[in-house]
Amino acid sequence: MSRGCLTAAATALALAACDSGTSGAAAPTPDATPTADAATTPAQNDAQPPDTGASDAKAPDAALPVTDAALPIADAIADATGDATPPAPDAAAPPVELCDRPGDEDRDGRFDCADPDCFAAAVCVPAVEVCGNGLDDEGDGRADCCDPDCTAVCPPLEVEAFTEAEVQMLFDTECDVCHMDGRRDGTLALDAPFLATTLGAMSEQLREMAIITAGDRQQSYLFHKVNDTHMQIGGAGLRMPVETGLCVSDIERLGLYIDALVVP
Repeated sequence: MSRGCLTAAATALALAACDSGTSGAAAPTPDATPTADAATTPAQNDAQPPDTGASDAKAPDAALPVTDAALPIADAIADATGDATPPAPDAAAPPVELCDRPGDEDRDGRFDCADPDCFAAAVCVPAVEVCGNGLDDEGDGRADCCDPDCTAVCPPLEVEAFTEAEVQMLFDTECDVCHMDGRRDGTLALDAPFLATTLGAMSEQLREMAIITAGDRQQSYLFHKVNDTHMQIGGAGLRMPVETGLCVSDIERLGLYIDALVVP
């Protein structure tokens, strides 16, 4: 029963009570407690849709099997959406030469920068000295006009020959690790007095040339070693000093000293 119906019923009971009072008959007092129908909330009295049993229906547990006729359609959908699984590779990728690590990774008999695969690698491209920037761009221990690579763009050297004492000081500073105090690379010893072991003594790396030939730098193997021209005349080994090298001006002063030597 709706709230409007309850109000109308209460009004009718009140009117009936008034009529009864006029006639002298006692009218019963209406019960204040609402009936079960009146206590029912509107939400409980709203009409509910009939239960058709559709809510108990369940979706099938398994999809229908794909027939052979449907497979081409499924493949076409997979190709169009990119869902197709890529085929497995037939074989492992070939090994690649690692240019900055010792070894022949691709097993072609050529190692690192000697492998054509590495010719364009940064570690295999020779650096070029930029003359005048104050840096040792190629990492040979000599920068700008101290580097022979810059001779063509640097002003002509105007230097004087080393004295014998200055040459000995140069050897003490630059060659002490390998050629002094009993440490000899080959037969070259540069302890003072250095001329005692170098003047007229034949080089071990180039036996037809003396270590120092008085009056001729071009026939002095020591000069070629510090000038980094020893390989051009059939020598061997590394430039001297190995790590830093001498500045061009110091090399020229040493050359002038040898040229001025007189055979005793």
